[in-house]
Amino acid sequence: MSGAPRRRRAVIAVVCPEPATWLAPVVEAARSAGEVRVLAPWALPWGLGPRRRRLRLAPGELVRVPLWGLADLAVTRWAAGDVDHVMWRRFATRALVGRLADAWLARAPQTRVVVAPTCGARRVFAAARARGAGAVLVEDLPSMRELHADLDAAARAHPTSAFLTRHRAASATVAEQEAERVLADHVLVRGAWARALRAAEGASALALPLPVSGAPVAGVEDGPRWLLAGSAAARHGVHEALAALEACEGGELLVQPGEGAEPADLLRRPRVRRASDRERTGLDGVTAVLAPAWCESWLPEVARAAAIGVPVVATTRGAGFAPLEGSGAEVERGDVAGLAAALRRVQAARPAWGVGVAMDAAVDALRLALAGLVG
Repeated sequence: MSGAPRRRRAVIAVVCPEPATWLAPVVEAARSAGEVRVLAPWALPWGLGPRRRRLRLAPGELVRVPLWGLADLAVTRWAAGDVDHVMWRRFATRALVGRLADAWLARAPQTRVVVAPTCGARRVFAAARARGAGAVLVEDLPSMRELHADLDAAARAHPTSAFLTRHRAASATVAEQEAERVLADHVLVRGAWARALRAAEGASALALPLPVSGAPVAGVEDGPRWLLAGSAAARHGVHEALAALEACEGGELLVQPGEGAEPADLLRRPRVRRASDRERTGLDGVTAVLAPAWCESWLPEVARAAAIGVPVVATTRGAGFAPLEGSGAEVERGDVAGLAAALRRVQAARPAWGVGVAMDAAVDALRLALAGLVG
């Protein structure tokens, strides 16, 4: 007697135009709700590049694009060293992969949910919704309309900072991004500020699960050390951090010079020095991580501090999901006096370091959302 035909599981399609830290936890959550197919044109046949140790895909799970690597290498070389070219490459890559995903979806009728990143998801989301499939948007780039407004505000506060006016996304990109949100059932965001914006628009906003490594570190014995998150750029609040340092007695500001670093004499300023690799990646000896950012930022030092319990002093736009109400502090953009006062409070409190924010809750929330869309 023959048995009943085996019922195929629903397929969850994940579109990933470029290597991304969010891919592994998103695939982990998706596997519990259905079969996974990952469209990753950049992936090598034997694994997902440098991240293959963190994510192992079965042969049937990976969808590749022949000769993609050669074309991508040529464009990457062309874009190297130029911010405008790099941003053009990112937007163009996402748009192209979105078109490829649209064509791929037409040949995969069993797909029940599509997960895709912003600035390249509109076409595939529209096709998915027309066929009754769900759509989950990964908002791993800032919201362009708010970003432009915030950069303009920073430029007014610091008119000599040329990097604040260097790049703005095209109006078509802004419209594309906002259309994606309308089509999405859920939006995965990287910070509490973005989650509040999306919730105010009526969207279902969930935390995007991101892996963060690190272990609790020892406190500081010989004076406060404030680590400025990200590069020492005006958009990350370097001018406010320098002014707050001058208003506080003692301590050092640890910075990471890079493209857009200001002012020109940054490393010659009193009590300012370049952060070591151990201080940036392990937060060794760091009293608190500072993120007085003017615009939406997802800085690895902030995420690492939140994960291992190091205090974070930040604006809402720079805080990600770090819990500022505990040992850290929230400051307003451009508020030097408030930032200096927060540094003095953290220094006086000498908070204990401990375990901070974990990723498990975000993965569980996404798993439930995907299961609900699959039905």
